[in-house]
Amino acid sequence: MRTHSLTGGPQLDSSASIAHTLRARRKQLGLTQLDAAELARVSVRFVHGCESGKASVQLDRVRALSAALGLTLTLTLRQPERTQTQKARFPQHPRQLP
Repeated sequence: MRTHSLTGGPQLDSSASIAHTLRARRKQLGLTQLDAAELARVSVRFVHGCESGKASVQLDRVRALSAALGLTLTLTLRQPERTQTQKARFPQHPRQLP
């Protein structure tokens, strides 16, 4: 199965954008929700919930569904924006984490 990475793609910063991406990929592959559920070993109800943007889903099951659709979930650590007070008190940027 070919892996489709979202690196460099649209920012998935909401349940709705993740839902849209999962639904679009499933349809691109020509799969029904039942097909996707069987591939991911989750229920059709779970697939429907993910594609509807349900906010409370289990991450391991989202990962399984994503993998079944050939998608990779990637988390990016962003440096928090420093306030003016922090910049004045600590002029150097904090050390970057590996």
